[in-house]
Amino acid sequence: MVEHATFQAPALTEYEAEQVERIALWKGEHPPVVAEVFRMVAQPVAQLAERVIPDSLARQIIDVTYKAADATAWCRDIEVQAGVKDVTELKQKSLEECDQLALRVGRNAEALAVAEGALTGAGGVFTTLLDVPLLFGVAMRTIIRIGHCYGYPLDRKTDRAYVLGVLVAAL
Repeated sequence: MVEHATFQAPALTEYEAEQVERIALWKGEHPPVVAEVFRMVAQPVAQLAERVIPDSLARQIIDVTYKAADATAWCRDIEVQAGVKDVTELKQKSLEECDQLALRVGRNAEALAVAEGALTGAGGVFTTLLDVPLLFGVAMRTIIRIGHCYGYPLDRKTDRAYVLGVLVAAL
């Protein structure tokens, strides 16, 4: 008879247990009314865009935006903030440390998005049209940087699908 080794997961820290509880509560919540209204308004606009914008152009826009986001995600910046030589070392840090780093990245991204929105909105209709692609770029860059906060360099070709998947899920 062959005995199988069983994996014993380490006990959760108090912080990790709190996060698990928060996730469980969040999963049980109903979506906010504002989100539902936004979805109802955005869906017809998205369907119209699908009919008007050719797939090849959409792919090119996504590709250019992703490359710009990746080029400006600055993995080294996260390493310096975290005090590590390589971003992969963050996988060994506590969830709490990584969350704090990611929170700073998120706050900076929010400030950048607000500034970008104010600048493009101030220019009227023509600059407002720049707002959506720029905002997508900020969002992709933020997803990449937050991945860095948890020890993922996101530098493989397959990581692009993950980043875009997170963006789609967020939308």
